[in-house]
Amino acid sequence: DLHSFPTRRSSDLICGATALIGIAPTLIYGQDAFFFLENGWRAVWGLRPHIDYSSAWGPLIFLVEALGLRLTHFSVNSIGVANAVSGMVVGLWAYLLGRNRLGSASRLMGALYAALLVCAPYPLGTRPWRTSHSMIYNRYGYAFLLLIAIESFGREGLVESRGREWLAAFSTGMALALTMFLKVSFFLVALPLVVLSLFFHGPTLFNFRRVAGLAAGFAVTTFAFLAYLRFDVLAIFNAWRVAAAARSIRLVHLSPVSVLLEHKFDLLLLAAGIGGALWGGDAVRWRNKFTLPAIAGFFLAADLSLAVTNQAQSYSMPLLAIFGLLVADRLARAIHATSGNGSRQAAALALCGLLFLYHFGMDVGGIATAAVRKASPALWATPAKFSEAHLAPYLLYDLQNEYFRASSGHVYVNQIDDGIRLLREHCNPNDRVQTIEMQNPFPFALGWRPPRGGAASTAFNYLQSAKYHPSFAEYFGDATAVMVPKHPATPPDLIDGIDTIYFPALYERYSLAAESQEWWLYQVK
Repeated sequence: DLHSFPTRRSSDLICGATALIGIAPTLIYGQDAFFFLENGWRAVWGLRPHIDYSSAWGPLIFLVEALGLRLTHFSVNSIGVANAVSGMVVGLWAYLLGRNRLGSASRLMGALYAALLVCAPYPLGTRPWRTSHSMIYNRYGYAFLLLIAIESFGREGLVESRGREWLAAFSTGMALALTMFLKVSFFLVALPLVVLSLFFHGPTLFNFRRVAGLAAGFAVTTFAFLAYLRFDVLAIFNAWRVAAAARSIRLVHLSPVSVLLEHKFDLLLLAAGIGGALWGGDAVRWRNKFTLPAIAGFFLAADLSLAVTNQAQSYSMPLLAIFGLLVADRLARAIHATSGNGSRQAAALALCGLLFLYHFGMDVGGIATAAVRKASPALWATPAKFSEAHLAPYLLYDLQNEYFRASSGHVYVNQIDDGIRLLREHCNPNDRVQTIEMQNPFPFALGWRPPRGGAASTAFNYLQSAKYHPSFAEYFGDATAVMVPKHPATPPDLIDGIDTIYFPALYERYSLAAESQEWWLYQVK
């Protein structure tokens, strides 16, 4: 069953292409790749988020990247390899869960979409040709939500052996816990999704075996991560508090209505598909005629909440695609049960299938675009290449947009190359380098030990704020050198407030040792 030809070949193609691409040639958010490289590098050195440095993210994505670094001998291509391994695991997981819960075609497509969600190298909410590894963690979050949705809202009235039912629930408990240690906003969507499933699953509200499996999967996974984080629950909650306070400041700048208007096509397909499904008869309904619209409303609200809180990806709603797949599967089975005599169901099936296939096709296009760019980097324009040999596979294209220009193409590559030269001239591998920027690329770029302290990423009123931020001691940690950019790659609205907070402590603890065209280098007094 696991080695069925279409599943194995298709998943091999997706994950194999992702591994071969490695780090995708990048058109937008050029500095964000160093978010994964640097924090994966910290994990390799034994540094833990929340404990050793401030982070709005849990350790999961950093441990995944650390695995990629180990597998590739610390290459920048580790990002693609880590995603390929994760995509294979998540795709297989979805395929196993789909057994008896989804029809054969839906099961295959769901498994492939799970792999695509992880592997497609472009930011959700942008177009597939804008290749980048920015914000991969959001893709992982949606993949976990897909796993939960398949187990929770698959075939109604499914009767399984006790062992299989318990294991399926255990996997959902695991997925729920993984969202918490990935990014808490996904946990806040996954938790009510699981609670909602209790009203849907089995003949009674609380199916004991399923609840026991959910609790066991959640508890085991949570215990493992808490052990990794030394059971410092207070540090975890403090990190969440800082991130939530900063993120709430920017929420006022994005209207949910604007997100909905951006997705008119998806909403039209969703409404028409649900209408057709309800019109199609009792065989299509979940429990009663109100259940299907209620579940659709929840998926829409959940997608909208994630779109609003993940502001850089505010125009992406993959949960609608997942819901479209679930409804299309139910419609297909209803048509099969009536020997194909269901024109209304067939029309609704086409609409829901189109809702899913639109998102599915976008992710396929993202991988295809990255593969073509990797094979022929200069096909559209000449990309910039880092001088450091182990960074050379990371190609960045120039972007004319002024807001992102400084973190793209030759501008950003020249800045990092200049900083590396400055550090090699005035520091040594025993130095621990901190950077007052959104990302700190230098420890990984130089292969030096990362400092204890700092932040996984720095962004004013997005990850830190004037009121809630790491203390001076927490931010600078044990850094012996601090790099300050003369022309930050980070947009002014995300970095200016950080300068205001930390520059007084910088001048007190460090002295200016050298400077270059792009950087000031401060060393500990």
